[in-house]
Amino acid sequence: MNSPALSIVVLSYNRLADIQANLPVLATWVKENASELIVVDNNSSDGSASFIETFASEHPEVTAVLNKTNRGVAGGRNDGMARTSGAIVLFLDDDSAPETRFLDELPALFRAYPEAGLITPRIIQTSTGNYENGHGDEPCWVGNFHGSCYAVQRSVIDSIGGFDEGCTFGGEELDYSIRAHDVGMKCLYHPDYTSLHNSIVRTGKQTDFGRLEKWFYNYGRVLAKNFPDGMALRLTHNYSRSNAMRLAAKGQHKAARVVLQSAQKGFRVGQAESKKVKSATAEFYNSAALRPEFGNVSVATKLLEKLKIRPAPKPLVVERRELS
Repeated sequence: MNSPALSIVVLSYNRLADIQANLPVLATWVKENASELIVVDNNSSDGSASFIETFASEHPEVTAVLNKTNRGVAGGRNDGMARTSGAIVLFLDDDSAPETRFLDELPALFRAYPEAGLITPRIIQTSTGNYENGHGDEPCWVGNFHGSCYAVQRSVIDSIGGFDEGCTFGGEELDYSIRAHDVGMKCLYHPDYTSLHNSIVRTGKQTDFGRLEKWFYNYGRVLAKNFPDGMALRLTHNYSRSNAMRLAAKGQHKAARVVLQSAQKGFRVGQAESKKVKSATAEFYNSAALRPEFGNVSVATKLLEKLKIRPAPKPLVVERRELS
């Protein structure tokens, strides 16, 4: 039996209503297009695992992977990746709903942009309509994909393997994009395609220190692991300081300290795991035009841009190409 053109991996954790809404749509598309759908549940406690198991038993095109522990974002995605056979693998969060046109045209998109090893669409927050990756209205090269919806060529997986499982929360998108770029495969943002993301919008003054700690630890570690020491130190400093300053300005001084301390801790661990990228990759990631920002824009530069003393750099736009 020939391998499908597209495999879809959905990562599920405690979003029963979303998985109930999104799985039937994906399963219908997969069945109609002779593809495969792998759903990984990361030890949910809200009934998601039971629903997924039953759904898969009724839909042979769906494979259920029911983890007995929460393997984190990277670990859960790797569990799904290991079961795919498609030439392209589309990774989705359980609360993500890509337009089917994106699924239909992914093979043609990769043919039109052979430099791209990864493609991410425009992500729209469901309840607000806001763009979660506002990189503009033209296709462009970006520093990393949006974690809720992105496609990866099999050649990238064959070259660099799976996601860094040290990234339990945050950082895996940047790490994987850096490693892909290092083997000659860029990350393309294409705004002509969209995916809805029903992400939770948190309000109020309460701060989740655990999430902050993991997020900035992972970013510090990823930067130190991949880039030359001086560059990694500058990026980590810029990224953590700008976020700490933002939190301190809101009176969240404890959160600001957590950000700085976690990034520093992650940086030290990343230095010990050092797997430095090629100089061309480091040069690409030095660009202040790359988005989303990961420390490549200094606090001073942001201030000058905000005061309109210095214009913001233009995105790394790439021309629209005909699909075949």
